[in-house]
Amino acid sequence: MPSPPRKKKTGSLSHSWYDGSHYTKTQPFGTFLMCRGKIVKENMDILTKEIRTLVPFPSRATALEIGPGSAPVIAHLPFRESYYLERSPAIAHQLAKESIGKKKNAKTIAHFIVGDVQRLPFSKQARFDLVVMNEVLTHIPPGKRAKVLAHMASRANALLLVERPRPTYVKFLGSLYPEMRQERTPAQLREIYSAYTRIPPLSFMLSTKGWKVHARRVVYGETYCVLTAHRKEKKQSSLHHPSY
Repeated sequence: MPSPPRKKKTGSLSHSWYDGSHYTKTQPFGTFLMCRGKIVKENMDILTKEIRTLVPFPSRATALEIGPGSAPVIAHLPFRESYYLERSPAIAHQLAKESIGKKKNAKTIAHFIVGDVQRLPFSKQARFDLVVMNEVLTHIPPGKRAKVLAHMASRANALLLVERPRPTYVKFLGSLYPEMRQERTPAQLREIYSAYTRIPPLSFMLSTKGWKVHARRVVYGETYCVLTAHRKEKKQSSLHHPSY
């Protein structure tokens, strides 16, 4: 599993895991979509297929991807307008640089914005047909995840989330290398464990707010949850003059 950078046995790991300081220039670990610096095609295909189910006509839609990192998902579909919100200025700059001159989805208007999902740089009226959050909640403290997801849901007609579902603590400990368990204090192990996301409460919250939710598990090295959700009654998307 991706884990925070190693530190001495004393001290806290949450400082870097939740403030993002360990990936300000690049992604130093494998993810659902990245392995050894390359995009995992079969997993990308899974997500693009889910998106086409959520948004059958992307050329008429606007999409926002939070924390795209080095493997932006919505770049693989011909959206009318795509917004990429990335915390790292270096990664955002690299994404913008790589998009210039690409013939694929040339008609898409792309915006690359530096910002944080907990402090969105958009106007309060901004709405999107789709919001993608691929391993984003894991970098948000557990107590704030439901609030962040609820806020993003209020701005979207459809959602796509990828997270590592939280196992039991005993199963989590059993999945670690022995040396990792030995080098970490109990408090540090708890912080690493908190990076996993409790999916059922989030699914329940969305369903009570009028969303149709579907979650599936995909095993790629470890278990991931791919959660899709859409409103039973869609709202009009509007992003004429976003303030960012």
